[in-house]
Amino acid sequence: MIESNMGSAAPTRNPPSTAVRPPSGRPVSGAEPAAVAALNWLPAQMLNTAPPPRKWLLESQERTGPCGVLPRGEVAALIGAGGTSKTMALIDLAVSVALGLPWLGVYATEPGYVALNLGEEDSKEIWRRFYAVAEAHNLSTSDREAARVRLMVAPLAGLPATLISGAGEPSEIATGLRQKLEAQPCEWSLVAFDPLSRFAGLDTETNNNAATAFVRVLESFKTLPGAPTVAVSHHTSKAARQPDSSGRMRSSGSAYRGVTGLHDGVRWAGELTESEQGTIEFKITKSNYGPKAPTIEPLQLVRGPNGTLRKASIDDLAEGAERQGSKRAQKQSVKEEEIEEAVVAEVTKHGSRHTSKTKLQAALSIGSKQDRLHVIGEMVEAGRLVIDDSGARLLEPEPAGSGSGVN
Repeated sequence: MIESNMGSAAPTRNPPSTAVRPPSGRPVSGAEPAAVAALNWLPAQMLNTAPPPRKWLLESQERTGPCGVLPRGEVAALIGAGGTSKTMALIDLAVSVALGLPWLGVYATEPGYVALNLGEEDSKEIWRRFYAVAEAHNLSTSDREAARVRLMVAPLAGLPATLISGAGEPSEIATGLRQKLEAQPCEWSLVAFDPLSRFAGLDTETNNNAATAFVRVLESFKTLPGAPTVAVSHHTSKAARQPDSSGRMRSSGSAYRGVTGLHDGVRWAGELTESEQGTIEFKITKSNYGPKAPTIEPLQLVRGPNGTLRKASIDDLAEGAERQGSKRAQKQSVKEEEIEEAVVAEVTKHGSRHTSKTKLQAALSIGSKQDRLHVIGEMVEAGRLVIDDSGARLLEPEPAGSGSGVN
């Protein structure tokens, strides 16, 4: 039988303690792995105090004020097909950050220290590229000296530079490089590796676990003094280099060459693609902590002297559009000639089968249905082709001026 408390005083509860403390656990014997030691009770300040503002390597001047683009202290990727100027873009970024110049003339930076590891370049090629960038920016003698003392550069062509061991841990090279950078009396803004293939393990592009382990090694560099951005360049996949129906290069998260672990692991990605207009388009394809495309508009670039990059002007874009129109017209002309040759061959062999334009175009395997019907129609109007109930027949066009009209 349930007894009722109605009419009696309500039961009381002890008020919560004003000095709540996490329960104390038993001490753990032996040294804890770093991932185990990292697990702790949430600090009170994370709920009660506003966090420090995020720092940015790159900012974009939007209408409403500065807008962070590429964060400090994160791993970023710059991807593109071979020949889309990834290396030159990174060298330009390095010089821009060293001097606090706007990268590509658009993205604001603050002066800082940069370590640039170039896996495919020797010292002479690095010399050529840095001099070209300095000339393109029209740097003064004092600016060149200021950049020199803020830039550490490694020419690594022909040298082993793998950052990850077969067990998925930082290699001796990675450990030594970190120690060398830690020993410098400065705070780092940017540490960059170009390209990924010279620094990653053998399975990085084919195994997601290996790809994730490589990204983890890159993340170890963002704990250097200054909390630098860690950037790596990488190639796009073959599929991403095939144009879509509009002639534009495909672009998406799957543009990376290799497994998805590479795209998933980085926190930011920018992509360089070459267009039919002759420009190079730079756009942000992943941004975990900043504005995502299309908030930041794609940037059209053109190559200057010695392969340097600059923002395309209105005249550059107009010239590119003119070239693209000429190329499209030329391609269209070639396509129509090929379709016409296919029509002639088909009618010569099987003309009696085709009693309509629709039946004739369906027998062709070149071009689109619309293009085939267009060419067939033009041949009929020109008097070169007749299609009726008895089939399709080729005719020789009458010579110009052969009619019987009176002069």
